[in-house]
Amino acid sequence: MYRTTGQGETVISDHSRVDWEIPGGTGKKRPIPTELDTLSDATELTYANKIDVIGDIGPDLMGFSETDEAKAFANNHVGSTITYKSSDRPLVDKIQMTDME
Repeated sequence: MYRTTGQGETVISDHSRVDWEIPGGTGKKRPIPTELDTLSDATELTYANKIDVIGDIGPDLMGFSETDEAKAFANNHVGSTITYKSSDRPLVDKIQMTDME
């Protein structure tokens, strides 16, 4: 989940702030935390990228405030990590649902 605050800050689900797992029978889709205390500033997160899990901001990105957690998750789900600063519009435009059910 992502939203923009009244101050113009973009916040998204911080997967370091929630205890979750991918429910059986859902393919690779994970639940989307929506409570305000699960959101963090998007510019401060490390993202698991090119993963085999559908997250709340697309099939390829999941944000973590704990870099080690992002790296471990990406490693376990065939991906890599990036920072907000290393992402750009072409990267976001390339993210699309392929081979995901």
